[in-house]
Amino acid sequence: MILAAGTRKSKERAQYTFEVHFPYLFVESLASAKAAITPEIALIMCSLDFCDHSGLFDLLRYAKENQATCHIPFLCLQANEDSFTPIILQSIEIATKAMGAVELVMLYEWRSSLGDEVAIQKLREHLRRYITC
Repeated sequence: MILAAGTRKSKERAQYTFEVHFPYLFVESLASAKAAITPEIALIMCSLDFCDHSGLFDLLRYAKENQATCHIPFLCLQANEDSFTPIILQSIEIATKAMGAVELVMLYEWRSSLGDEVAIQKLREHLRRYITC
């Protein structure tokens, strides 16, 4: 199962992305995310804007410091248009990888350059690299 942490704004997009392809649980708060992280979770995917941009780092730290869940792949996602400069995004990628994240997926950029359908398919392919359902 995928644990998807995001904002109310990204919930509908997550539902469309996962649909019949992956079982998932969507959460909008840090407390809900922490409570949902169990060894049964196969992948954690968290958007950069989760809990006003600070939740991503809090959730990543929690998941990787917990002995029972530190093995779960953690994917960071730029799902929406944020006002991050390329150097800020690079800094976020470096920091999250140093903390144990496997990747920063630039979904918004994919959607802008490839279109929504191709970008969503590309995201699904990325998810399959980390989990099998």
